[in-house]
Amino acid sequence: MRLIIVGNGFDQHHRLKTSYKDYCVFLKDRDPSVLNDIVNSRYFIGDASNIQDKEDVFWTDVEKNLRFDYKAMMGDCKHDYHPYPLDDSEEFPDSTQLSSMKDAAEATEKTFEKIYAFTTSLLFEWISGVNLDDVEWSDRCRFKPDDLFVTFNYTLTLETVYAIKPQQVIHIHGSVSNKILLQFGNTDEEAIDVELGYKQDYGDDILYEQTIEPASECFVLIAEHLLKDLTDNISKLEGRLPHDNVDEIVVMGHSYRGSDFRYYKQIFIPKFKNAKWVIYCWHGNPDEVGQAESFFKEYELKGSVEIW
Repeated sequence: MRLIIVGNGFDQHHRLKTSYKDYCVFLKDRDPSVLNDIVNSRYFIGDASNIQDKEDVFWTDVEKNLRFDYKAMMGDCKHDYHPYPLDDSEEFPDSTQLSSMKDAAEATEKTFEKIYAFTTSLLFEWISGVNLDDVEWSDRCRFKPDDLFVTFNYTLTLETVYAIKPQQVIHIHGSVSNKILLQFGNTDEEAIDVELGYKQDYGDDILYEQTIEPASECFVLIAEHLLKDLTDNISKLEGRLPHDNVDEIVVMGHSYRGSDFRYYKQIFIPKFKNAKWVIYCWHGNPDEVGQAESFFKEYELKGSVEIW
């Protein structure tokens, strides 16, 4: 049996407008303020000095760059709204400020409504508009009846164009058929990590439960919208993959070194180390061949490269 791992390069190979740049074009027409809110926020990590450069950097790898500096936000919140002075140079604020840290956090959460839309409703609206009606089969995609697919795409290209049965396709980050389950965001950390981080950094504060924890809960909600739940995803994926009858892994248009690398490190490589691996590389980027060969060597995989 073959396990075929499909990424956005697969859809782009079929000339579908599903790149990050296509999403950028959609947003600028649909609601340009969404992107402006992200780029203008000082809490998003980026070294660019001006807005245009920052926007260009952001779109090079949106999900990787959709990383929020939660520590900086809490640091500002604690410094500005903490109900007692942090050092001798400050005066005690009046007692009415006791609940203002949570108020400030809730206000911050409200400003992120458009960023929530960026990863949820607007994302769904954009991907729902991708037209599959005129997509033609690719000669490179000669699928077999018993192939199993793990796709990182939200589109139904496999099911619609190639008539693959839905039970053969695992949409690891959700699909356009289920708006609620779409996942879009960073994979470096998870919401639980943000919550634990706040507790570790600020848990010794004598007013943690009254002031800091309620504020942190608001920021954890933001984290849930900007971070994929990889722990849960990996657990579910592990439960659905076959255990002993996969003899070939085919990677088609997916960045195995990118933001989804944890899936390879924790599941695909250890589970299918002895299988034959085939990685499809785009003909327009000769560096991809070297990267694939380096990947095989580093993880001691038996593999070959196909060009498409």
